[in-house]
Amino acid sequence: MDEWASSGRRGRIRTGDLLLPKQARSPGCATLRPLPNYTNVSQRVKAFAPLSALTYDSFAMATRTIVERLKRDLEAAYRGSQWHSFRSALKDITPEEASWTPPAFKGFPWMRGSILEIVFHVGGDSFYQLDYALGDRRLTWEELQRRYQAEGGDLQAAIKLAEEGYQTLQRVLDSLTDEDLARTYPTPEGKGERSLEDFFRMMIEHHLYHAGQIVYARCLQQGLQEEQP
Repeated sequence: MDEWASSGRRGRIRTGDLLLPKQARSPGCATLRPLPNYTNVSQRVKAFAPLSALTYDSFAMATRTIVERLKRDLEAAYRGSQWHSFRSALKDITPEEASWTPPAFKGFPWMRGSILEIVFHVGGDSFYQLDYALGDRRLTWEELQRRYQAEGGDLQAAIKLAEEGYQTLQRVLDSLTDEDLARTYPTPEGKGERSLEDFFRMMIEHHLYHAGQIVYARCLQQGLQEEQP
């Protein structure tokens, strides 16, 4: 069973675990209640597993037009589009190609510009951002890095993390209605509030952004190799 995103009953949450009672909500936007504190990253990530029982009696009749569109767009950004998806950008990549670093790079302090680091970042950020939007906001990049290294710290481990992050985003969307998407939370950057709809749109664009970055890095690497005598 997948430790990161188990769909077991113990890992499931109810909508009521995330929201205050209906009478306490402000119009059009529910107040988020943090999930219980977890002792490790695996427990926190399990909290995003599919919901088996919702506190809504009318969930089956709720509107999900926007949710379904977000699910389709996320699937296309991650792997559905054969031209510009994240996974298509990684097609036939080798571990050596993924580990290559450019002559110079400016980005996150811990990055040297390798595709391997980009893939790890994409997968890790799905969990990090989800924990901030709907979790207890205690998941750190250090924890994600330790788990990644424990899985081997290689291309296979990075792709596995990205796949698990994508699947978890889809499962969370499965638990939501269009009404839920209006809920807001404070952004990690401390620059105001973000709706859940904007959160998922951000994650869709995140996959596409880094897909282009990967394609550019592969072209740069191949061009430099061809110039060598």
